[in-house]
Amino acid sequence: MALAVATACGCFLKTGANRADARRADGQEEMIVFSLAGGFPVADDHVIDPEIVYQPPPTSGDPIDPSMAIGPNGRRSGPGETLHGWKVLGKTVVTRAATRRRIHEAIREGIRNHDGSVAACFDPHHAVRTTRNGKTTDMVICFMCSQIYVYEVGRKTETILVSTTPRPVLNDVLRAAGVPLAKAAEGK
Repeated sequence: MALAVATACGCFLKTGANRADARRADGQEEMIVFSLAGGFPVADDHVIDPEIVYQPPPTSGDPIDPSMAIGPNGRRSGPGETLHGWKVLGKTVVTRAATRRRIHEAIREGIRNHDGSVAACFDPHHAVRTTRNGKTTDMVICFMCSQIYVYEVGRKTETILVSTTPRPVLNDVLRAAGVPLAKAAEGK
């Protein structure tokens, strides 16, 4: 089932697909990467403790278009913005096909390389939303317990195990867009 969900969200392309097929499929996709505060799901009026948030300095010359960022270089998330109950610290629209492919590849590798261990915390600091052919899939990710909660049409449909492989890729994308990260998102 993890393979089916990962395929639906675009994290798996056929290994024999040529570059034109990949471009055609990728051209139909929209992707948003989220920075989440973690912890338990919250109510809309929850206030985030500023001590848990790391504000990265803006980076120049990055491949991410800062004008597409929703964070300090764009618009901050609203005071009550949540994603499936978790507080959103910021988000960025990933417009470059190469960056979307890099994220998909990292998630694929993380699923493939997971060692089978899992914890029970689910304290997510990352999420990826993909919309392909009108179907939206959200992957809310906790690298501390090695789990991805998959949501389709607003409801949780599956849990997938993942290694920490995608974390630095997602952090790089968020940092490049000037989106704040929770301190725990660094994995330290």
